[in-house]
Amino acid sequence: MRRTLALKVWASRATSLARGILVALLLHREWRDTIRPKVPRRRVTRGEPLRVALVSEYYYPVLGGITEHVHHFARHLLQAGHEVTIFTPEAGPFGRDTGEVGRRVVKVGRSVPVYSNDSYARMSLGRRLGETLQHLFEEGNFDLVHVHSPFTPTLPLLAIKYSPVPVVGTFHTHFEENLGMSLLHPYLRPYLEALALRIAVSPVCIRSLERYFGDLSFVVVPNGIDTGVYHPEGPRLPEFEDGSFNVLYVGRFDPRNGLETLLQAFAHLARERPNLRLIVVGFGPLEEYYRRLVPPELRSRVIFAGRVDEERPLYYRTAQVLCFPAKKGSFGITLLEAMACGTPVVTTDIEGFRFVMTPGEHGLMVPPDSGAQGYARALAYLMDHPQERRAMARKARERALSFSWERVSQTVLDYYYQILGA
Repeated sequence: MRRTLALKVWASRATSLARGILVALLLHREWRDTIRPKVPRRRVTRGEPLRVALVSEYYYPVLGGITEHVHHFARHLLQAGHEVTIFTPEAGPFGRDTGEVGRRVVKVGRSVPVYSNDSYARMSLGRRLGETLQHLFEEGNFDLVHVHSPFTPTLPLLAIKYSPVPVVGTFHTHFEENLGMSLLHPYLRPYLEALALRIAVSPVCIRSLERYFGDLSFVVVPNGIDTGVYHPEGPRLPEFEDGSFNVLYVGRFDPRNGLETLLQAFAHLARERPNLRLIVVGFGPLEEYYRRLVPPELRSRVIFAGRVDEERPLYYRTAQVLCFPAKKGSFGITLLEAMACGTPVVTTDIEGFRFVMTPGEHGLMVPPDSGAQGYARALAYLMDHPQERRAMARKARERALSFSWERVSQTVLDYYYQILGA
């Protein structure tokens, strides 16, 4: 099974490299052109309704933190009386009720999957994407363009070049020093310099960027959470309310998210604790590999729930603990969703996650090199200390309230008005 996983990963990396080379060739002409910061088309007053274009490679049906960020930020801008349009590639039907936000989505190009940074990412392909964006921007008469993950091919880079108005960029990803960035950062520098504001969702994202762009300034504006949707009070899943101790995993089936480690930890504990159950929420091409990792005698106690979107709060409320053993992470929106629902967290002790939670207060953090045994010990501790677990749940909810979308959206809007001269 491990050989199968390794072959899939290396095949995906080879495909990613080939597509990366293709994108580099396609954008070579763009990189050679001069890219300059843009000036506002008009001066606005603070509080005046704005026309904002959001550009992202990620939107529904593609699930993940960036999709959630773009959708909820757009919804709050609309509620505040601003005009919003989302530009994103075609990836299929949304797969959920997107409300008014979904009617403001314009598809540009076609989204294809790539393997990057130990995760499955997306990029858009198509003819004349830059010219198409330029036409749409001019037609929309926007005050400002906001791109998400500015380094992601292809729409964010093209939006920075072809926008006629100031561009804000939000960086969502932490990455290690790598050959690709070492080679490409001179070409990417003009794009960063052209941004009117460079936002990172956590300090660890800034540290990734400072290796190559240490002379540029960044500000931290975190991801937000809808604390009205994600909250402790509300319905649960009755089929799992049978006295079992429910451990929940929520995330894509990417190797870096550590599901294999959690399955090993569960197998270690479950043989001694018959009331332990694992609920796995997520999907991906490695699902069959992970299913085969579960010992036959434990398969009735490991529930693969598949893709879950709008019902995620029910899963968080039903669980006694969320366990997310990711090896990498820039923020941890899954942790925040669980905390908002009053569910303590067991996760990896890495900088991106420490920005969201404090070990011992909102859950437990496991050293990155502890392996399955470390997670088994942490889960066993919370099983055996229910009073401490309940105290963590209360503090987790309090911490999550500081990341409400109301606060995050207002912070970004304040920056918008500064850029536009208000």
